[in-house]
Amino acid sequence: TESMLRKLTLRKPLTVGVFQNQSPSEINAIVEETGIDVVQLHGDEPATFCDQVSVPCLRVLHVPLSKGIGEEAVDVDALVTNAKSFEGKAIALVLDSRIPGTSGGGTGATFDWEVVTKLGGMPVILAGGLTSSNVGDAVSIPGVLGVDVSSGVEIKDQAGKKDEALVKAFIEAAKA
Repeated sequence: TESMLRKLTLRKPLTVGVFQNQSPSEINAIVEETGIDVVQLHGDEPATFCDQVSVPCLRVLHVPLSKGIGEEAVDVDALVTNAKSFEGKAIALVLDSRIPGTSGGGTGATFDWEVVTKLGGMPVILAGGLTSSNVGDAVSIPGVLGVDVSSGVEIKDQAGKKDEALVKAFIEAAKA
């Protein structure tokens, strides 16, 4: 699966469509119409969806934050079991942080990256709280195939608007 993702990215940047709880037939219709290269499943989709979607799939799994934001502990065994169900189905997992009691994503905070080592080498894309100051550590973790950044490269107090200097610094730090 990791080799498939690497092969796909050799030809061009990939277009990724993010879907949450749509049916495989709806996803496939959108893929056909738009030419999306990869589908990111962001909802409650089971591993069997990957077999029904016409392009490779990424699967988002949310890791609860347990330090300073909430009291919810990370159930590593449940996370690993869920992740393993996508082995051989999804080309990679996207691990993103989640504040306890929310549906997840967009927290701007990191989770304990040690959880990546528990996934037995499954390819992982890390998300959540990444900046130029920590992306070098993130990409050095065995099994981390890539990173997904948003708020870590945004202009302060202008959510969604990217800062060119922060983007360049992030890329340089990720390459180092």
